[in-house]
Amino acid sequence: MMIKNITCSATLLATLLMAGCQTSQGLYHWGDYETGLYSYYHDPAQQTALSEQLLQAIETGGARVPPGMYAEYGTLLLQQGKTEEAVVYYRKEKELWPESEHLMDAMINNLTPKANTQKEE
Repeated sequence: MMIKNITCSATLLATLLMAGCQTSQGLYHWGDYETGLYSYYHDPAQQTALSEQLLQAIETGGARVPPGMYAEYGTLLLQQGKTEEAVVYYRKEKELWPESEHLMDAMINNLTPKANTQKEE
């Protein structure tokens, strides 16, 4: 009987402690990314709205910018013909998330062919 009470008490205490550690804020600040992306996939004319939502999430996220968000915003800029700005955001993605280095380097190298030919000479 005593072991059962100790087990129940320990389980209750552990549950309360774990519940107290939970925060209301997630690991990253996504903003309205999900709803904006959904709208964009259903209506590509929503590209400008998605770009604005991503930029707002990036600016208000601070150090909590989620993985891929800089790259996603860079791709939207690229689709708008803003190649130099896209490269800036690809570099930010690479700096913040080193595991994306190979993909971001490939994207940057494809967008800056003049810089690549000068390095090779």
